[in-house]
Amino acid sequence: MNLLLLTLFLPLQEPSPREEARGLVFARPKGWEKSEDPNTKITSFKPPGLREGQECTLVLYPTSKGFAGSAQELHDAIFKSVTQGSAVDGDPQAGKAGLFQSSRATMTSPGGPKVWIVVYTAKSADTIGGAAFLATSEALFKTHGPGADEMVKGMRFADEEAPAAAAAGRQAIHGLLIPLPEGWTRKDEPWGGVALSPPPPRSVLEPRWDYVIVTGSL
Repeated sequence: MNLLLLTLFLPLQEPSPREEARGLVFARPKGWEKSEDPNTKITSFKPPGLREGQECTLVLYPTSKGFAGSAQELHDAIFKSVTQGSAVDGDPQAGKAGLFQSSRATMTSPGGPKVWIVVYTAKSADTIGGAAFLATSEALFKTHGPGADEMVKGMRFADEEAPAAAAAGRQAIHGLLIPLPEGWTRKDEPWGGVALSPPPPRSVLEPRWDYVIVTGSL
C-alpha cells in the first residue's frame, strides 16, 4: 500500500498554489511569509531575507461590498487613507496590475523615514478590494516590488474565481484551489479531512495508489 503525497500530482506549471485571504484569491511569491491580524482583519506578506530594522510588506485589506463611488473614487480614498499624516513627494505614478489600478509614490511621515509605497485597488460590480506595498528603502522596493506587483496582478475576487475554478476542474480545498488529475474523485470526511482518490487500475498489472488525505490548509 502506498500513500501518494499531494505535491506529487500538482502540475509543474503551478509551482505556487493559489490560496484565499480576505476575499481575494492569489499565489504569493515563493518564500514570502503570511500573517493575519485578527483585530484589523488585515493579512500581511513579507519577503524572505529581511534584516533587523528593515521593513518591507504587502498588506491585503478585507474585501467589502456596497461602495457607491467609482473605481477612481475608491482608489483616491484608499490612497488618501494609506498616506494620511504623511507628506507625499510629487504626483503618484499611476499604473495597472491585472484587475487593480495602482499608484506609486514616496512619502515621509513627521519625524519618520522616507517610505516607498504602491497602493492597489479594484472594484468589480459591488465588490471592492485593496492592497498596499511599502518598503523603507529604495533597494528593498526595487528588489521586492516586482514580486508584489506579480502577486497583485494575478489576484481575483474569491466569489468570482470559484465558478471559473470549478469549470477548469480545480477544487477549493482548505483555502487552496487544487487541479485534480482526470479521473480522480473527492470525498469530504466528517472529521474535516478531504480524501482524494485516483481512478481504479485498469488491470492487475497496473500499480495501485491509495488516496491522499488533506487535513488542513497548506
